Amino acid sequence: MAITVTEARTPRPASQEIQDGRIVRNYTRTLLATTTDNNTGPKSVIDAGLSHLGISFGDFYATSTETDTGAVLHKVTPDLRSDDGMNWTITCEYTSALKVDPAQFNVNPLLRPPRISLDSQFQNETKRHDSTGAACVNSAGENLDPLPNVSVVIPTISVTRNKAFGDHTLVKRYVDKYNDGSFLGYDTGELRCVKLKQDGPNWENGILYWVWTLELHAKENVTRRVSQGTPPTGAGQQTVKGWQDAYVDAGTRKTDGGVGNEKAKDSGNVDYTEPIPLNGSGTPLTAQAATVAANIVYRVFDFRGSEDFSALGMI
Repeated sequence: MAITVTEARTPRPASQEIQDGRIVRNYTRTLLATTTDNNTGPKSVIDAGLSHLGISFGDFYATSTETDTGAVLHKVTPDLRSDDGMNWTITCEYTSALKVDPAQFNVNPLLRPPRISLDSQFQNETKRHDSTGAACVNSAGENLDPLPNVSVVIPTISVTRNKAFGDHTLVKRYVDKYNDGSFLGYDTGELRCVKLKQDGPNWENGILYWVWTLELHAKENVTRRVSQGTPPTGAGQQTVKGWQDAYVDAGTRKTDGGVGNEKAKDSGNVDYTEPIPLNGSGTPLTAQAATVAANIVYRVFDFRGSEDFSALGMI
């Protein structure tokens, strides 16, 4: 079976009209196809027509004389025009009215680009320190009781992509982990995976695929004075990852760099009954020092762990 295709020079219907308050442009290209077998079906004729023009669904309108990158191919209609079943007219229709990404028209679902959605949501968090790093303590250096519960904005990112397979083990591996390298413009530790959904199998145009959706929450890294280790080794400036957990170094007991451990006492030699901020080596801060943000020390814990988000192949 052979199919010969030529493009008809006339007519070339085109139009402009107002739709939903905007100008919409429509174009038509007409092809003439002749087959050597009257059993040739419309799919083969469509494929031959697209191959002749070197185009696919979603490609913009372009001829040897004019181009409109805002109008894309959205419909191809083959019509049999002879009684012997060997002559066809192929009508290719372009429009600028589409409200979806033309790239999504790729007939191979695995070749369609990812779709990224940006949003935000509010959530309540108990705060142990403010945006400057100052501990939430009273004028005596004690933790506020109760600690402030404030509403914060969490940026959210959703990435959807078609993949050739599903893998349930990746859900356990990635959910509730933070990124261990730069991803989507965010630094290490600033993105937390809250969902990895895999919907499938799906079947389209002879291709099996799963629809993957990666949902992320973002929180900026901050710089804090941090004390690490047991016994502690003092405090120093350190980047605390957005999705690590930082707690004010505080307690009711004191130690001297890990030496000794006894009840901490106030200036009147009375045991503290509420946790007070410590200096990173186990020594209580004075009430005045505890009100200065630069003096507050944190202990940082990593309850989530990290994974390489780029290894998922979502972008």
